[in-house]
Amino acid sequence: MNTSNATPGEYHYGSADAAHTSDYLWKPILAACAQFGAKRVLDLGCGNGAFCRELAHAGFSAVGCDPSGEGIRIASESVPGATFKQLGVDDDPTLLGERGFDIVVSTEVVEHLAMPRHLPQFAKQVLRPGGLLIVSTPYHGYLKNLMLSLTDKWDDHLSPFWDGGHIKLWSRATLTRLLEEEGFRVTKFIGAGRFPWLWMSMILVAEKPSGD
Repeated sequence: MNTSNATPGEYHYGSADAAHTSDYLWKPILAACAQFGAKRVLDLGCGNGAFCRELAHAGFSAVGCDPSGEGIRIASESVPGATFKQLGVDDDPTLLGERGFDIVVSTEVVEHLAMPRHLPQFAKQVLRPGGLLIVSTPYHGYLKNLMLSLTDKWDDHLSPFWDGGHIKLWSRATLTRLLEEEGFRVTKFIGAGRFPWLWMSMILVAEKPSGD
């Protein structure tokens, strides 16, 4: 949530604590990074750096970027040894000053973006050929949408009072289409949190072509 003195649209971070999504997102994402044999990982939309801290503890070389100045300040103070830059997906990727990452991870970011294509476009420019983009976002599918309707939860789920909140809903099909239209090949789907088909979030793993 934004505070009154924050930049409009900027997330407010009051601490270095992990978000609640860490309970069901971090383990499968870290497992995917390890299985791929990754060494260098960029957290695109790193917020307060909590996941970068987890990446560093797991032995990865972590870099984080986020448009929130407050988030980057907290991240820089709480994750020694990691690199952080105040930069978002709408910015020029060359400003990061690094490329050739094995994996770019973006957790619970794409649903907040007015121009979501900028996320895979940014990632593609900083990944090495054959590298992976791992994206998570709240899951939406027929059964979950039906349950939200039957229980009259849509107003809570899509609260218009959440400053900087979710502005786009993604299904497996639409997120796959986004990534594939930007030149990635989706290789894996992971449902995360709660029960099958009522997942809280979904994780898509997509590969950048080795020739790019």
